[in-house]
Amino acid sequence: LCWNVRGINSDQKLLALRNAIDSSGCSVICLQETQRASFDKSFVRTFCPKRFDKFEVVPSLGASRGLITLWDSSTFIGDLICSESFALGMKFTSLQTAKSWNMFNMYGPCDGPVRASFTSWLFDLDIPNDEDWLLCGDFNYIRAPDNRNKPRGNVNDNFNFL
Repeated sequence: LCWNVRGINSDQKLLALRNAIDSSGCSVICLQETQRASFDKSFVRTFCPKRFDKFEVVPSLGASRGLITLWDSSTFIGDLICSESFALGMKFTSLQTAKSWNMFNMYGPCDGPVRASFTSWLFDLDIPNDEDWLLCGDFNYIRAPDNRNKPRGNVNDNFNFL
């Protein structure tokens, strides 16, 4: 389950998140823009079933950003491989098949020097052909003008990934 929650600090949001997790049947959860500086097991229990007993966090900076990746340790072993202000990389190994894969939970900055750093970091990722990788999250880029949910935006975003 991958979701930009745009803040995880209200009872209504926690209930919606819990319902989405319950209905998805997932074993790994990636949340972006948590807008939360810290997480502990007690808080995680307010929105996650007990099977999600492991997690890694990139805390929010002020009232923006923040990432959390949660997983069921009876299904996967999770090892942290990267923690940046905009990305949380995990290597997951299946306890059933022993097959491994890498997953990056990302929240791309909207503007400024950190956005340029994110873009450079993303383009410099070295993804070997013989490994399985999944990049998920909210990149804060648009591929075409009709991807916008609001007017305006930077038309140059359309050219960054050509």
